[in-house]
Formats: sequence, structure tokens, C-alpha cells
Amino acid sequence: MKKVHFIGIGGIGISAIARFLKERDFIISGSDIADSAITKELRASGMKITVPHCKTAIEDPDFVVYSAAIKGDNVELLEARKRGIECLSRKEALPFILEGKREERAFEKSLFIYFEKSDITRLSSVSVSSAGLKSI
Repeated sequence: MKKVHFIGIGGIGISAIARFLKERDFIISGSDIADSAITKELRASGMKITVPHCKTAIEDPDFVVYSAAIKGDNVELLEARKRGIECLSRKEALPFILEGKREERAFEKSLFIYFEKSDITRLSSVSVSSAGLKSI
């Protein structure tokens, strides 16, 4: 079973990837600078969430995914790199995580639009058309 650690897991984009992988039986851990409704939900779902960032949060993940908000001097990112753990930005991780999921193409399209923080109208439009429905 793969283990993934997310730095900046309290953000909407990173938390969505964490949820996606947890549903596929990955073991998820993560951290953020402060607790939020999202980190509390993730913790309640069984993910190990650390607040605030600290190097001891990096236990033994197979790889690390970090938010665009995370700077290069983040203690967890530095620790993971020091230990030779593969570190991927959210943008780098998406194609890797979704690779080979042909049956999940509609979900993938929605994720990419969502993560790029496009307006809700475009998100709804793609989701509706991907589901084979007609928009009003």
C-alpha cells in the first residue's frame, strides 16, 4: 500500500487529491500551518494531520505532494528532500496520480478545472457535459 504525505493539505486542491487517493486505499498523512474545517474533516476521515508544519511529520512516505503555497524552505519539504523522498508539486502530481484512469476521465477534467480555480460556471459546465447531461 502506497503512503503519501501532503504539505499544505488544508488547501482545497491538495485536500481533494488526498481524498481521491484515500478512496483508492492509499495511506495519507499531511500537514498545514493551522487547523481549519478541512484539516478537521480529513483528520476525522482517518488521515494523520499535523499542525503546524514540522520535520517529524515526514515519517516514511513513498512520496510527498506539496501545495503551490509551500515555499522551498519549508521544514517538511527540506526534510523529505534530505531523505531522498520524491517530492512533487500539486501540478506535477496530478498527471502521475490520474495516469491510466480512462474510466475516470470526467472526474479528471473536473479536477483540473477545479485545481486551476476557474469560476464555478466552467466547473459546472464541464461536470454536466462530462456526465452526458444538457445544460439549461
